[in-house]
Parts: sequence; C-alpha cells; structure tokens
Amino acid sequence: MLSELFNKFNAIYPMTEQLQQKLEAAFEINEIPENTFLLKEGNINSYVNVVLKGITKSFYIDNNCKEICTRIMTDNHIVISVTSFFTQQPSYENIVTLSQCTIATISFEALQKLYKEFLELNYIIRNVTEFYFLQSEQRIRLLRLGSAEEKYLFFIENYPNLFNKVPLHTIASFLNIVPETLSRVRHKLAFRDK
Repeated sequence: MLSELFNKFNAIYPMTEQLQQKLEAAFEINEIPENTFLLKEGNINSYVNVVLKGITKSFYIDNNCKEICTRIMTDNHIVISVTSFFTQQPSYENIVTLSQCTIATISFEALQKLYKEFLELNYIIRNVTEFYFLQSEQRIRLLRLGSAEEKYLFFIENYPNLFNKVPLHTIASFLNIVPETLSRVRHKLAFRDK
C-alpha cells in the first residue's frame, strides 16, 4: 500500500530497509468514507495523513460563513494543517474527504521519533516540505495576480483528472473566483479549442 509513497521518498534519497520497515509499522492504513472530517477547526492536528487513493480538501470558514478552499489533495499528497501540525496548536482549518479515500496515518510523536533515529528521513521530508512551500507560493502569486483564465489553466495543468470529480464551487473557491466566472472561462476556452 505504501509502495508509491516509498518510491517517491526513495527518488529523493534512498531509504534504508530499516527505515522502510519502521515507517510501515508506524503508519496505520484505513478506508475513509466520502465527506468524513480528518480534522475539524479547533482541534489539534496530531497526525500526518497521506492520501494513498482518493481526494481531500482543506478549508476554513470566513467571517461571512463562506467556505474558502485552501487545498485539494489527491493520491500521495501529504495532508496536514500546517500551522496546527507544526505548532501543535488548535487548527483554524478543516480537512474533509471528497471521495472514498485510502489514508495512511502516522502520529506526530511517532514521526518525531523517526526523525531522531533516521537522518535520511529528515532530508526526505525537508525536500517534500520545500516542494509544497514552492507550490504554495506559486499558487498565492497566481491567486493575487492571475486572471480567471490563468487560474483555470493552472488548475487544468496541475489537477488534470479532477475537474469532473470535484464540485465546481469547490474548484472556484480554490481558485478564488466565483463559480459563474469559472463556468464562463471554461466554456470560452472549450469553444476556442474547437
């Protein structure tokens, strides 16, 4: 079940057999139904979840009770509330499954022990964290400066198989545009490509 994740880790830096065995023992794998909260606002994010199969999203509720989608995560994505996990303070985010998911979970404490025992895991996770940080910065720039068309093209390029699997309002929220604008851009580009 963890083979794809381990392949990604090994591509960054070869893991020892002992580390792989310890990770396999530390991870718990569960089937999670659609619309299940992995984390609710106000709770502490004490686990790293890895989506082995399925789709999840993170979101918060703004002052007008509007849902703001912050991330959409699919196969082999690491799913945490960054601030809550790293500070072990209550989360302002919610994380929920958008489909039936197979999730691998490891606790904060177990991960900290493995960091101390295996230096290569620190290097691997640092590289993964850098990748997510870079992705986040690119998306923030796009959300602030990009046109609706650029945002739509970003989504198609980075999430090519999700457009028909994720509700339109969730994608629009993720791209910081209203659903009507997203529909208009989608229709315009589809018409242009014919």
